[in-house]
Formats: sequence, C-alpha cells, structure tokens
Amino acid sequence: MIHKRVDYGSASKDKENIRSPKAQEFEPMILHALFSGIYLFYLNSTICLASESRSFMEA
Repeated sequence: MIHKRVDYGSASKDKENIRSPKAQEFEPMILHALFSGIYLFYLNSTICLASESRSFMEA
C-alpha cells in the first residue's frame, strides 16, 4: 500500500513538474502576497472612509 502511494506520488509530481520546480514553489507565495496586499489596501481604505465619515457627521 505505502509503496503504491509513493509510486502514484512520484508519477503525479512528474506530470506537474513540466514547469521548473522553483517557479512552482514561488507562484503560491507571489499570489498570496498579491492577494494579501489587495486585501490590506481594501481594509485600510474602508477604515479611512469610515473614520472620515464619522468625523464629518460629528462636525
């Protein structure tokens, strides 16, 4: 059972590794950084807008 799993794993890895393995390692990191940057920018803009509207309504 374990040996078969190892064989399937190596076969699937060979199919996946058409591109360079380093590019495969860094792609998720780049995507994660991109999405987290967009999310943080969105959060920051919403917080700024909320604080501005609150101060505007108080005045």
